[in-house]
Amino acid sequence: MGRGTDIAMESADAVLVRNDLASIPFFIGLSMQAYAVIRQNIFWAFFYNIVAIPLAVSGLLHPIVAAGQWQQVPFLSCLILSGSAKE
Repeated sequence: MGRGTDIAMESADAVLVRNDLASIPFFIGLSMQAYAVIRQNIFWAFFYNIVAIPLAVSGLLHPIVAAGQWQQVPFLSCLILSGSAKE
């Protein structure tokens, strides 16, 4: 391929390497699913912070306990990661 094509491929978000335009709806659906997972993860991050910050300020949640909970409870970590994993 030419030099201009290489530059265009590097700057594009998605590149179709086949002459089949039927894959465009697939890419749109894939991007919508990825966006939904991102929004879900941001929601749970804000929820956790809304709950954890007041507990930490009041002294009920020690920073070492908050940091170590993911190591002490592997089931909870697997549960949260499985919420992000989509087919």
